[in-house]
Amino acid sequence: MKTVWACMVIVAFGCSSKPSPSAPEPLTTYEVITKTRAALESVKSYTVTLVQTTSLSALAPEDVAEDMAEMKTATTNVMSTLLPDKMKLELSMDSGDEKGLEPSGMEMTALFDGENLWSIVEPPKSMAEAKTQIVKISKRVQGSDRGPFDFGYYITGGGLSAGKDLIATLQELIARYSFASSPEPDRVDGHPCLRLHGTMTAAQAVERLFSSEPNRIAQLIVAKRSAASNMPAPAASEFDNMVVSMLKSDLSFDIWISEQDFLPRKWALGSDKADDVVVVFTKSDFDAKLSAEQFKLEPEIAKQAIDVTDRVAESRKSIDQILSDTEAVAAFREELLQTLAEPTAE
Repeated sequence: MKTVWACMVIVAFGCSSKPSPSAPEPLTTYEVITKTRAALESVKSYTVTLVQTTSLSALAPEDVAEDMAEMKTATTNVMSTLLPDKMKLELSMDSGDEKGLEPSGMEMTALFDGENLWSIVEPPKSMAEAKTQIVKISKRVQGSDRGPFDFGYYITGGGLSAGKDLIATLQELIARYSFASSPEPDRVDGHPCLRLHGTMTAAQAVERLFSSEPNRIAQLIVAKRSAASNMPAPAASEFDNMVVSMLKSDLSFDIWISEQDFLPRKWALGSDKADDVVVVFTKSDFDAKLSAEQFKLEPEIAKQAIDVTDRVAESRKSIDQILSDTEAVAAFREELLQTLAEPTAE
């Protein structure tokens, strides 16, 4: 009897001593960003469909923004990319209000074949007399200091930063913001993700503009000079306020990172909260099997193109001349920072 009791005690003790499985520690934002950066670096070819929805009220002056609260545009961007220098974008746009979006009719294709950028714009069917526009720009306009997709011809509304592909755009966005220390579990179309919330101050937005977007700085300086020469002084003096308001439109940034492969599935930008511009990945393959042959334009279409390389090259020379006036650039920067410090800028 004693032997049996001893065995029972041993069995009971053995059962209770098994360690219970513990849940893994949640990842910190730093760990998520580190994994995301590594995942982005590993992508060499991809296909993806991005849908960018923009609230027009976010872009409108304050006095009419409320009337446009329900107005939106949605741009669908179907892209294929073979890094480092081949990409095809097919864009279409819808517009309307909260009750529904209607096709605008205009479609555009941009093809980077490694040597040239080809742009094909199909006009809306409602414009019966309008013709398809086909232009060609040679990569010689890039010079030695610009990226493989920076041809001085920028396509907006498709979710990409000017002159960048999707991977470079995402790397730029992630580097731009300060993020909360802990990500928030969330889902995108049923896919488990980690949501990171990032912010920056308006002063940081000004500094970022001057450190990373020289072309935009040159364009703004030209616009400011034009406003000063063609508009009444009170109206021209509002230019800096307008630029500051524009910079404030993307102070808040959210990005949803897949828990499966640590690649993004959605991001959003805004002022007080990140929902003025929303970009969603509806389809994606970050290991797509692509070949250089897929990025060649049909010869019969290429023959119809108008070569605007010289025109773009001249434009870039003008931009470089403006930026070479370092005193003017520094003065514009100080004006914007001063505008931020004034109560009227709020």
